[in-house]
Amino acid sequence: MTDNANLPTTAFLTADASPRLVVDTRRCRGEVGLHGATVTSFVPAGGRELLFVSKKAVRDGSRPVRGGIPVCFPWFGVGFMEERMEPLHGFARKLPWELVEVVDDDAVVTSRLRLTGQVAQDAPGRHLVPQDFTAELEVRMGQTLRLELAVTNTDIEPLTYEVAFHTYFSVLDVTACRLRGLEGAEFVQDGVAGVGSRYPLRVDGHIDRVYDSAAQLLLDDPGFGRRITITGENSSHAIVWNPGPQGAADMADMAEHEWVQMLCVETARARDAAVTVAPGATSCVAVELAVSELPSGR
Repeated sequence: MTDNANLPTTAFLTADASPRLVVDTRRCRGEVGLHGATVTSFVPAGGRELLFVSKKAVRDGSRPVRGGIPVCFPWFGVGFMEERMEPLHGFARKLPWELVEVVDDDAVVTSRLRLTGQVAQDAPGRHLVPQDFTAELEVRMGQTLRLELAVTNTDIEPLTYEVAFHTYFSVLDVTACRLRGLEGAEFVQDGVAGVGSRYPLRVDGHIDRVYDSAAQLLLDDPGFGRRITITGENSSHAIVWNPGPQGAADMADMAEHEWVQMLCVETARARDAAVTVAPGATSCVAVELAVSELPSGR
């Protein structure tokens, strides 16, 4: 599906060099880039932008967009093998996905994007996960935003993979935010194990923690007066990341001051919980994001 003729009236494809699907309904407005199948915008009706995208982000398809919800697949970070897997976060976010279908049922606009092993055949790192596969991302935009990645093993050998929805949330001031749900959870940062405190997590600079938790999380943002509820399905880990001022300054596609305006809270199936799919079988991982008014006193 490469033109607007078969799309519902509530959606259209841009004519950019790197096309985006734009959804515009009475319930929400959103965008999905076909390069990397990256959701780059979601604005619920009457609300503000949920996702952060850097003003310096590259949007021409030459590299992943700095922001939105990149899909990390078929591995997360440096991967699940003993040796370091390159490129970082797998190859799916670096490749063009096929827009298969867009359906508006009046409550939700559902778009489906597909990546096959054949399309990824020459991708860097493909030899690390050589099995044939079909990955289909379903993006549901309505009062909430829901992403589900379904991976089907079309090979004759078992397929092992990781997946993470690398969500960049837009916040007014990350140092004023509180992330609830990881209290007492075990985590690893820079190879060092730790345990979360009994208080909600506060971020005041660089953080890169992989939590061994699939709990529902609440991101409270007093600056924007909202609570974001993050609910994973068939996930195993939560990753909390912010580059801090120095990390942001070191990135070519992020402004130094922007670290204050974002927080990544990633929903993943990774590490010792990496998925192994038998030939012919399908496995799914999903996340749903909902926005509500921040309760008083939070």
